[in-house]
Amino acid sequence: MSMQPLFTYTLLAQLKRDIERPAVIYADPPYTADHYSRYYHLWETLLRYDYPEPVGKGLYRSDRFTSKFSVKSEVHRQFEQLIERTAELGVELVLNYPRDGLMEAPETNLLAMLTSHFSHAEVAAAIPHVHSTMGASKGVERESVTELIFYAH
Repeated sequence: MSMQPLFTYTLLAQLKRDIERPAVIYADPPYTADHYSRYYHLWETLLRYDYPEPVGKGLYRSDRFTSKFSVKSEVHRQFEQLIERTAELGVELVLNYPRDGLMEAPETNLLAMLTSHFSHAEVAAAIPHVHSTMGASKGVERESVTELIFYAH
């Protein structure tokens, strides 16, 4: 079997690279303390074809990716970097984030960040939605949320 390199990037790391500029960046970052990698650790191990020592109840990889967007003390800084780097590229940004995510008062805070880097920023839509809690670990299988769609250019 021929082994091919596996590349994984975070959006923020990718925005630092020399890339062909897109016209629009759509970002839907994590918004809870649950790390998405917990759902993909088996697939990652299959792709890497390695044998890591599993950890925890979920038998996760010890080196699994975790997003700083999922860390309450880091989320503000991560959004600031995302917005700043997108503005530096000179492209439009469409950002999806729920009202009750880790970022407090996103309508106020994200809009303030966007207007400090873009000439125009708005909450383009506020969409009521029913969100799956992915197994109801907190006792509720589905919960109502309002997804905010921000647009900046």
